[in-house]
Amino acid sequence: MSRSAGHIRFTVEERILLHLLDFTRYRNKIEVPIAITQQGISQCIRIERKHIPRSLKAMHEKNLLVERTTHVKNKPQRM
Repeated sequence: MSRSAGHIRFTVEERILLHLLDFTRYRNKIEVPIAITQQGISQCIRIERKHIPRSLKAMHEKNLLVERTTHVKNKPQRM
């Protein structure tokens, strides 16, 4: 996190964690909203989808998050 001209700038990892913080209640749910998939995260934090896996892998290695495959609302297959 850096500060320039009165604005706080967050790293991609920080932006992802802030976004996912709103979805902690889904950690043990069978069905989750698309907003916590890689596609949903990329749309919500406005970063290209192709950059998400690298950040998630780094955060997983730091034990900042847990990845799992589960059903996503309104999607035919698990993600």
